[in-house]
Amino acid sequence: MEKSGVYKIQSKIKSERIYIGSSVRINNRWKLHIKSLQDGKHGNQKLQRHYNKYGESDLQFIIIEECERNNLLKVEQLFIDSLNPYFNICKIAGSPMGRIIKEESRMKMREAWKKRKPITKKQLKIRSMSHIGQKVSDETKEKHRIHMLNNKNALGSRRTEKQKMEKSKAVKKWWKERNANRKHNE
Repeated sequence: MEKSGVYKIQSKIKSERIYIGSSVRINNRWKLHIKSLQDGKHGNQKLQRHYNKYGESDLQFIIIEECERNNLLKVEQLFIDSLNPYFNICKIAGSPMGRIIKEESRMKMREAWKKRKPITKKQLKIRSMSHIGQKVSDETKEKHRIHMLNNKNALGSRRTEKQKMEKSKAVKKWWKERNANRKHNE
């Protein structure tokens, strides 16, 4: 079963350097931190720089407190307030508030926003209907029809009576096995 709770990432060399976070799937969260740090793409520059300098072996992942999902941010905020973690850029749990974006980055974002071309409803309609009106040969239609008949997973395809019976039997068998397994596990 997945654990939810509050965790900290702490440096072994510089033990005052910690990061406080929370997650609904706390075991998976550590893997995501490590993956992004290894790729050099972690969203937290302080943590990324520390990782680049001291390596993965310096960081330890510790679950501080397991708690219910609806209390995660409250508990995380209590730990952030009491520990004043070095690595936390945002001092408000679950919020990007407090994150400082350099003016140069802001300018790049503004320019990118200005360059984008808004898509009109007419353009969306044209894109969704772009396949309409295309000529399809009879040979292609026949190949498609045969493919759909042979594709057991094709939604909306026409099945022969034999195929329907086989599918029905397979589904009934699956349900029996599923219910038997559930009763066995209880």
